[in-house]
Amino acid sequence: LNIYPDEAALYAAKLKTNNYRGVLIITYCDGPQCSLSKETAYALLRQGVPEAKVLVNGWSLWIKAGYPVKKGRE
Repeated sequence: LNIYPDEAALYAAKLKTNNYRGVLIITYCDGPQCSLSKETAYALLRQGVPEAKVLVNGWSLWIKAGYPVKKGRE
């Protein structure tokens, strides 16, 4: 899911359903100076999402590890 901090309330209900029970939500952006990942994690926690963590420099780490990436509206 691509969630910005100001959209946390829109996604919180979905993330609190049984489909996401026990799922750790990881927020990330690119670069250690990027604050969007922290802002999004805090916003989700304020909305009652039980667990959200920040992966600093996450996008670069994801690509470097060779994990899959989808482009477009998926």
